[in-house]
Amino acid sequence: MPPRQPSRKRKLLFPDRKQKLAKIRNLGPVSSAQLQDVGIVSVEQLRECGAVGAWFLLKQKFGSRISRLFLYAMEAALRDCDWRELPDEVKADLERQIALRSKSPGRSHH
Repeated sequence: MPPRQPSRKRKLLFPDRKQKLAKIRNLGPVSSAQLQDVGIVSVEQLRECGAVGAWFLLKQKFGSRISRLFLYAMEAALRDCDWRELPDEVKADLERQIALRSKSPGRSHH
């Protein structure tokens, strides 16, 4: 019997360090290009920065063109689920993280 191929889900949960952002769930070519513009070029870099950290970088560069839905899409991509299925408690936690970081001294507000 041939060896079992890893499932698609397993590949996304444990991506190759250089996996392209556009190849993961919830992030298309425009989102991927914006992330690359702020220096996030791989899934591993997105994971290291975190969805909230990446969202702040994007907001700083692109302003109002970056929505909360982009935040949810990045978090859901890291969790390998559709952004519409992200639990409300996860969204609330992301909102709390944004509020805390927005109040931090030295952070510019837009």
